[in-house]
Amino acid sequence: MTLIRLTATPAKGKVLDLTLVESSKEDLRDYLTPSSFEIRNEKDGLAVVAAIFRPCPPRCHNNGSPEAVDCGGGKFHRLAKNVSRITGFFADLDDVDRQAVERVVGTIRKLGVLFWIWETFSHEPDGYGRGDRAGRFRMFIPFLEPLAIASPEQWRLGAWPRLVRYLSLEGILDVACSDCGRANYMPSKPTEQSPRAIHFYDGKFLDAPAVVGDFARLAPTPMNASHERLRRLEAPDQEISLEQLDQVRLALRRYAARCPPAFEHQITALLRREMPGALPGIRESGAEARNVVWKNVLWVLSTCASDWMSSAVLLEEFVRRAWDHEVRECAVAHEAFTEWSTLEDLFARARPKTAAKRAQQEADRRAFIGLWSDSPQAQRDRLRALAASKARLSGSRAGGK
Repeated sequence: MTLIRLTATPAKGKVLDLTLVESSKEDLRDYLTPSSFEIRNEKDGLAVVAAIFRPCPPRCHNNGSPEAVDCGGGKFHRLAKNVSRITGFFADLDDVDRQAVERVVGTIRKLGVLFWIWETFSHEPDGYGRGDRAGRFRMFIPFLEPLAIASPEQWRLGAWPRLVRYLSLEGILDVACSDCGRANYMPSKPTEQSPRAIHFYDGKFLDAPAVVGDFARLAPTPMNASHERLRRLEAPDQEISLEQLDQVRLALRRYAARCPPAFEHQITALLRREMPGALPGIRESGAEARNVVWKNVLWVLSTCASDWMSSAVLLEEFVRRAWDHEVRECAVAHEAFTEWSTLEDLFARARPKTAAKRAQQEADRRAFIGLWSDSPQAQRDRLRALAASKARLSGSRAGGK
């Protein structure tokens, strides 16, 4: 028997209060009836996510974000980054007339899939209040098997658009539904007298993997993908503690404080988990292009981190969410985002250069300390060598940026 799996939460703000619910089609059909509409003073209340979550990593994804809930790590946390599998398709149809909804229902019924559709808390009957386009509906289509995803972008940019096209929902669907961690309110209404309807249409479970195919090729590479160029830089026997990562973060802040304003803004944006470079449409005249900005900040990150630190961990900790922000902004502005593999390549090239720079600086320091114990001629030779190394270092720094 195919089970419908949903993650329930008592309210949208209760992001740490999650319960995995498994139900048969028959049980859910008997539950979602006209009598199941809960009377509420406001629409916030019982909600479900058509997804299965994994726990947060040891450092919560929201760590360091003052406006978000930090679970402390290791807890089930309703975040898109924690979604491991999608179990169904929720669709919000807002500000539509009944004829449009009837067309959607007719189209999906022809596909032969089972689904529920109901009028939401904010629904207004046709011809009332805001006019004929005052209808607000929610539809739920369960999957035959959960759809595994490696990142929120794989769902939002790869699988979700294919399902939208398959269901003929282009132009009518609220794009906020592409958030795989989004909570969807269960049926409710403001008063006992508020007319609300819910309908169940029987059929087969939607075989999502068969519909979307190999959607991973249409979406950004997941952050935890292994690449040979990064494995060569790993130090597998050494772990990076949270305190050591905080030291890197402090070093980035100190570096930014010594930089010109434009460069300081790039580094502080990275620390705020925002894309460091502006999109072409809003970039100021004379400002650096995004690829140059990424090269700058990755060079600085490599400079502020110890050579033994794992490149994958550093990218996950300091770059991932800034890159996520760029992907989201590019989707809204219909711009091409920077490929994750490009950032990996830039970082892989920066690390040996910064390691060589540090080695040269240490050699110069030792040479300077030993200078005064040499003979006058040896001192002159060392000074010439020191001047030459400084010239090479200046050229290396300019080339790195």
